[in-house]
Amino acid sequence: MEILEKSLDKVRTPTPSDRIYKDECFFSFDTPESPGGLFICLNRFLGFGEDYVHDYIKKSGLSLFLRLRRTKSKKDKGPTATKVSRLAIGEPGGFTPDTLLEETNTVVLIKDGELHEFPATDPNLPLAIQMSVNGIVCGNSAFKQRELEREGNRWDGEVLNVSKFANDLKQCDSPVQLPHQGWKCEKCDLTCNLWLNLTSGATLCGRKNFDGSGGNNHAVEYYQETKYPLAVKLGTVTKDGKADVYSYPEDNMVLNPNLKEHLAHFGLKVELLDKTDKSMVEMEIDMNQRIGEWATLTESGSKLTPVFGPGFTGLQSLDFQLCRLTHGMISGKYSRKPAESNINELDADDSQPGIRPTIFKDIIGKSHPDFSGSQQQDAQMFFLHLLTVLERKSNLEFPGHCLQFEVEDRIECGATGRVKYINRIEDYLPFPIPMEASINQPDVDAYLARKEGRSCVKTFSTEEVVLDFHSSALNGESTFAKKTMRLKTFPDYLFIQMKKFDADPVTHQPYKLNVEVLMPDEIDLSCLKAKGGLQPGEVELEDSPSSRENKNTIVPDDAIVSQLASMGFSFEGCKKAVIYTKNSGVEAAMNWVMEHMEDSDFNEPMKEEGDGSASNEFVPSEESIATVMSMGFSATQAKHVLKKTDGNVERAVEWIFSHPDEMNEANNPAPSKKPLTDGPSKYSLQACISHMGTSHLVGHYVCHIRKDDSQWVIFNDNKVALSENPPKTLAYLYLYKRI
Repeated sequence: MEILEKSLDKVRTPTPSDRIYKDECFFSFDTPESPGGLFICLNRFLGFGEDYVHDYIKKSGLSLFLRLRRTKSKKDKGPTATKVSRLAIGEPGGFTPDTLLEETNTVVLIKDGELHEFPATDPNLPLAIQMSVNGIVCGNSAFKQRELEREGNRWDGEVLNVSKFANDLKQCDSPVQLPHQGWKCEKCDLTCNLWLNLTSGATLCGRKNFDGSGGNNHAVEYYQETKYPLAVKLGTVTKDGKADVYSYPEDNMVLNPNLKEHLAHFGLKVELLDKTDKSMVEMEIDMNQRIGEWATLTESGSKLTPVFGPGFTGLQSLDFQLCRLTHGMISGKYSRKPAESNINELDADDSQPGIRPTIFKDIIGKSHPDFSGSQQQDAQMFFLHLLTVLERKSNLEFPGHCLQFEVEDRIECGATGRVKYINRIEDYLPFPIPMEASINQPDVDAYLARKEGRSCVKTFSTEEVVLDFHSSALNGESTFAKKTMRLKTFPDYLFIQMKKFDADPVTHQPYKLNVEVLMPDEIDLSCLKAKGGLQPGEVELEDSPSSRENKNTIVPDDAIVSQLASMGFSFEGCKKAVIYTKNSGVEAAMNWVMEHMEDSDFNEPMKEEGDGSASNEFVPSEESIATVMSMGFSATQAKHVLKKTDGNVERAVEWIFSHPDEMNEANNPAPSKKPLTDGPSKYSLQACISHMGTSHLVGHYVCHIRKDDSQWVIFNDNKVALSENPPKTLAYLYLYKRI
């Protein structure tokens, strides 16, 4: 113990303001489950793997650590397994892992390259070390603390809001007195899935599910007739006054703090009620555990062969720090066979260490309204955001260049026949799904509709009619237009998105189309080749300067944008809707969203029309530049921020403090852009990403990657195995490579 005394002056006990990085190494993906464990500095509380701890000692002079090590063993489930009661993973009542973790913690002093190790529970350790160790072990990790601060929703959507109707709900004056059991729908003979309307006391059955189960929609029809807002599901009321309460106007499950009083109005005492029916969460769990999509996407019915090594590393979550991700996934260090990775052989067919890169999201998602929180995120939107950040921050060749291609939009004025061509760069190709082109129409109403991939290509290439088109050829008068989209170039790799997510035209709530799309292993898109601008005999439709000026001067109402975004649409798309409808209200903006949500640039930032934006044409005064430079910024940064704020120095100062990252980027000259690649239009399928869940706001993603001509590999979190039946018909995103 004497050797520890010399380092006690640098030992600290973590305070509430300290971040304890005890989940993974700062520079790699080593965790306490790695063979060498994780070393936590007893001064700065930073975590390092075996490969990096010695470098840290050289640079910091700190040499005292808590070494965390965990080993896995198979859990004995016993004769009865715990029933899953909520849609969560690794939490009480949720889907629990099948393994037990055994922890071994030691205090380590590294001196002259030699490790001096002591049990962390040794009572003879100096008090300062004991207090520091206890604070690290008992305190929340930095990642856990960040989650708590975000107050993000779990993926099961259990975080509910109090209904705005709960406190002022009007109930009928002469209420019916209901029994505490033996209920039946007033319009049919159903005795389960019953909902009690809290205004009138009507007992009616719930919605019919996609597979034919559930009710006969009588409760919904009753609301449409009466507009009575709240209903509680009978059979879900517990003795502590909790139950499933649904708000029809809010179109969501809600909390009702006055439920006891509302039930008592109809003679129902919660202490006399028993839970006899499944909650909505339990029903969704049952549905997910039995429906074909979940089983198909995860290949749960097959005995899969696990694979390990370089290129076969699984992700434990969708958080990854880009720099470490490449090494973590390609090196194979975290994709080892169980014997090498301290996992009991009983787990050999199930998992690998994988990587849990939790720092990435804070970097990539920072300041983004959709990705800075912990809610479920749409994979395609996240991918586009990632490409945007990489392109903006990269001083080298943009890695997403191989995906980019040029699109040509042809817009023809319906009244005059004049034509305008607009060229833009895209990173993916959105394919609409033609519901009328189903190849098994009789089964569409039951559960799945199957589409031919070629029908999606045909729908994409079909001429679209745009209503309420303000034509410059008619001095801005309203008419209609015909719009087609073609590809001017074909990239080396082509990302295709199936437009599986839509929004209800009445409630505007997002939902997912339950369809299968028969995408081919090889596809020829030559039918989408653009002709290349104005053709012989066509008359050009010129831009209207006045309309461009009006659009560029509109400042969107933040309240309307926020209300639209809360419905699940992207922030940029909502912003466009409010601008194009001139702040005329939520309803008008929502109508615009419904008409344009399938536009390929719907989620992209709004671009000003014309040869150059106002900010690019503006030249700040030398006096303003000198004022900003006096604050310590370069001339390049000063010009950049003054262009952003139209030369207003006061606004420029505010902008600097709210956009520190962009100020740093302004100093770095943007790399010269390479010309887009172009070549043959034939592609072969290389990978697909599938989504499980009812909308992009909830669910889970699984990836399948083709490793050679015939072998596919499934990546389901940190479970990586050879795929027997890749669900190519159910995917959401497809990656094709040029043949």
